[in-house]
Amino acid sequence: MRRAAVLLLAAFVVAVTPSAVLAHPEPGDIDGDGVGDQVDNCAQTKNGEQNDTDRDGLGDVCDTDADDDGVDNAVPRIGGPDNCPLAANSTQADTDGDGWGDVCDIDTDLDGRQDPIDNCPLQANPDQADYDFDRTGDLCDPDDDDDGEFDVADNCPRTYNYDQVDADGDGVGAACDADDRPAPGGLPSPPPPPPDVAAPTVRLSVAKTLRLRELGSSIAVQVRCSESCSVRAQLTASKRKLASGTAALGGSGTTYVFLRKLRRLTPATATLKLTATDAAGNASRLTRRLKLRR
Repeated sequence: MRRAAVLLLAAFVVAVTPSAVLAHPEPGDIDGDGVGDQVDNCAQTKNGEQNDTDRDGLGDVCDTDADDDGVDNAVPRIGGPDNCPLAANSTQADTDGDGWGDVCDIDTDLDGRQDPIDNCPLQANPDQADYDFDRTGDLCDPDDDDDGEFDVADNCPRTYNYDQVDADGDGVGAACDADDRPAPGGLPSPPPPPPDVAAPTVRLSVAKTLRLRELGSSIAVQVRCSESCSVRAQLTASKRKLASGTAALGGSGTTYVFLRKLRRLTPATATLKLTATDAAGNASRLTRRLKLRR
């Protein structure tokens, strides 16, 4: 009877002892995670997904520094000293002090906006105000009105005034000062520039004789303009429109107008008409005679 009791107690100890779990491991898979020991990157810890963030051959669940940033994340990784155990951040920066490092914190400044869509990801600004619509929030934008003058020195920080004119010298720019009269001895505001009434200077370059068999899908006309301008060109023959095209220049320089959709070209004498118009509406017009040959 006593012997039977001892045997029963031994059987109970085997049943509850943790080592007994490994008493009959799966052949070739000691942790029973479905990955064979020879290729398992954590052979004694279950990790069927085999994640290895730092690609050092040791799985994340058994790697003391899973992101290889020099900060020990301990095993298991959650609860260790590394505030981003699976994202390298050796500085452990944590702007909002929530225990998650900035590199893995989806809302670094805790303003309710996730970092990828937060226009000031490191400064709390739940209203996402962006005066100049440059996708940088006002709270962290050094130039809110985008006039090239930083807010700390801008006499109209919320009104575009790149020239910073201040006629009465009161420190508030004329662009945002309702009463900007020159103070005694002060300098008056500069007069407005005269209206632009001059047409742009335009030159065009194109072969005077065009061989039909050599033409592709368009005719290229080189255009040089003395200022910003939009260009329109049209090719006609016998009052029939053959092709047209447009182009634009953001400043003085050279561009090309491509006359596309060529329509049944045959040998003829054609007329090229080109019009270049500047921002003020002043236009220059040029005409060239072109010979279309086989």
